[in-house]
Parts: sequence; structure tokens; C-alpha cells
Amino acid sequence: MPTSARLTAIALAAIGGVVLGACSSAKHPQTASPSSAGSVAAAAVTGQQPASSGSAPGAGSGTDLAAKGCTAIKIADVQPLVAAAVTKVEFDPGAAALDPTHSFQCNVNNPTMLIKVHPEDTSEQVYDQDVVAENVPGVPLPGIGDVAVWTAVSLTAGTYTSAPSLFAHKGSMTCEISDSGEGLTIPIEPGVAASITQANESAFAAKLGILCNDVFAALA
Repeated sequence: MPTSARLTAIALAAIGGVVLGACSSAKHPQTASPSSAGSVAAAAVTGQQPASSGSAPGAGSGTDLAAKGCTAIKIADVQPLVAAAVTKVEFDPGAAALDPTHSFQCNVNNPTMLIKVHPEDTSEQVYDQDVVAENVPGVPLPGIGDVAVWTAVSLTAGTYTSAPSLFAHKGSMTCEISDSGEGLTIPIEPGVAASITQANESAFAAKLGILCNDVFAALA
């Protein structure tokens, strides 16, 4: 074949390859996966970044969560509530590992004070049930989690015969604190029937709430 004809054939073949490549790209454009496209679309609607794959508090093992939650409770926050010296906040890793809901409990000078944590109480079912089970009106306590109340056995209007129990909920987590009734620093009014004023109950409950806030911050 003459040289000029050969060059013409090569040029035509090259042009044809470019055209075919363009047609193939048009037929099979690169697209994002449905999941990523949905995330981007949601972000555009809400003004938020697409959600990350971070785990909820309850996604870890019960033992891991217990260790993280209980060690987050500061001794400096506990000591004002308990008469005896507090050196550490303890937990039972065996019990935490066996609980299918990853719930766990922390002990302060066992059995002086017990802190129960339910990290998967997303619907507040445990929180609501346990408050109702107290069978006494809950007193709202602001500044603790998303919602919190304290309860105690009433003696007369404005006085109580027991230290308060605390119930708090934040996000998917519920924190509950109860006590053995001994070894606490809550002021008790003198008299034949020793009692605790509502003001002292509320002040003591607010200090209990700090412990729950310590746990909430650690597991958030």
C-alpha cells in the first residue's frame, strides 16, 4: 500500500477509537452508589454532613462499657456524698459481660451506693418503667441529662424518710442511683421521727446527678 494511503488508514482508525470511547462513556457513566447518593441527598436537605459509621454506646461489649462508664465517675464527685473514704468506683466485669443489653452497675463502698446504667434504653422504656415502679411522685431535676427526676419516701408534706433515688436519661442511656440508706452525708433533721427536708433532698439529688453526667459524657 502506498505510504500516503497507509497514513490515511491509521488516522481514520484513531478517530474511530476516540468516537467509540466517547459513546461507551456516555452509555456507562460513573455513578455514586445508592447509599452514598442517599447520604448526599439527605445532607443537602438537612444541611448536615452525611452520617459517619460511628457506633452507639451499646455497640461495645458490656465489660468495655462498664469499665469506661464506671471509671469515668470521679472520686471528687462521689466523696461529698459518702461519709467513709472512697478510693475507687468498682464494677463486676462478669455480670456486665453476661447482660445481653450491655447494662452494668457501678458500686461505691458496696453497698453504700449503686449506680445502674442502661446504655441501650433508646425508647426510655427502662427509665419510664423504673420511675413508675417507685410508686411515688418524681421531682424534676434540671441540668442532668435530657430529663431527670428524684424520688423518696414521704413522711409529711415537705419531709422524707429516705435519701433520694435518682433517675436520668440522655440520648439512648439511662442512669439510676440508689443507696443502702447508711453512710451518706445527707443532713437528717433531729427528732423522734428523723426526717430529711425537701431542700436537702433536692441538693443531694443534684450531687447524685453529677455522677450520671460523668457517665453520660464518657459513653457519648
